[in-house]
Order: sequence, then structure tokens, then C-alpha cells
Amino acid sequence: MDQMESSEVIRENKTNMTSEEQVKAILAATRELDQKKAAIYEQLMGELEPFPFLKN
Repeated sequence: MDQMESSEVIRENKTNMTSEEQVKAILAATRELDQKKAAIYEQLMGELEPFPFLKN
């Protein structure tokens, strides 16, 4: 994160991204994965509805 405050643009050699670009990419991917997780959870809970003894 300290690199984000520096005036010099430093790119990581494997991704060729700056630290700010990496953080933005991570946040975007995390948001997408969280939405997928929520959708799958809702689907599974719906499938468990006929079996109330399996739910918490």
C-alpha cells in the first residue's frame, strides 16, 4: 500500500500491474465471488427447504 502513495509508478513483474491496479482487481474479483457465493447459498437453502431437520 505504501507504493500507492509514491509518485514513482512501480509495476510488479509477473502481472505488470501497479499496486493500485492489483488492489482494484482483487476487490472486483472478491465482489464477483461474493455474489456467486450468495447465489449458491440461496439455491442450496432452497433445496433444503423440504428437509427442515437439516437446517440450523
